[in-house]
Amino acid sequence: MRYRVPLRLAGLPGTLPALIAALWMLLAAPGAGEAAPGNDARSRGVTVAVIGDSLGDGVWSGFSLMWRNKPECRVVRRSKIGAGMTRSDFPRWQQDLGAELTSEPIDVAVLMFGLNDQTGIRDEHRRGYLFRTEGWKQLYQARIESLVRDLATRKVVVVWLGLPVMRSTELNAGARWINDVLEEKLKAMGVIYVPLDRDFANPEGGFEPYLQDEASHRSRQIRLEDGVHFTHYGYELIAAKARAAMRQALEARDPALKDAFAC
Repeated sequence: MRYRVPLRLAGLPGTLPALIAALWMLLAAPGAGEAAPGNDARSRGVTVAVIGDSLGDGVWSGFSLMWRNKPECRVVRRSKIGAGMTRSDFPRWQQDLGAELTSEPIDVAVLMFGLNDQTGIRDEHRRGYLFRTEGWKQLYQARIESLVRDLATRKVVVVWLGLPVMRSTELNAGARWINDVLEEKLKAMGVIYVPLDRDFANPEGGFEPYLQDEASHRSRQIRLEDGVHFTHYGYELIAAKARAAMRQALEARDPALKDAFAC
């Protein structure tokens, strides 16, 4: 390739050799004009969609806080307050979700459902099943499988969060039963399931509204007074657990992704 020396530099014998030498060093430098291997992967970061109900919505806010200074780490909101997998509009909701993921592809899906699912469920023929019956379990697990397989066809890594301990004895018993249903199906499909019932509980396994902050060594509130939802700090803790599981899943898929995603 030939380079022209600007006319305004002509007649400057001391400057011209120096410029030529500098240009030669620039062109001869290793990888000049090329991106270093892996830079593209590192710079693009990762896009995570949080999918679920009001608890999932809180986890979305936890990711947003955790990554507030990392623009390359994106989290998109696909959660909805009041959403549930037993609702009659679930099939339509799933179609809408698929359309959203087609228009905005993601790398990882973090799912959290179950808070609103301690109710009866109906199949496509309008046949109903009561909560905790075998028919309910089979239909619920079929919906889990449908969601996961749709995400798998999009090459999306799936991380599913279990339900935490609830203050209400009745609500907590139902949540534990749903956790068992989730874990059984997800493990059979090879999907990462992250239990939360032991992380945010007291030594006896009951509801615990406060937790000691390891950084400040002081007690901080993690649960709200409703006995169900979390504080901002609590949701950040859940997001951190989901991130750890997500990075392990990405590395398991491709070891090169361990360093490619610095989120």
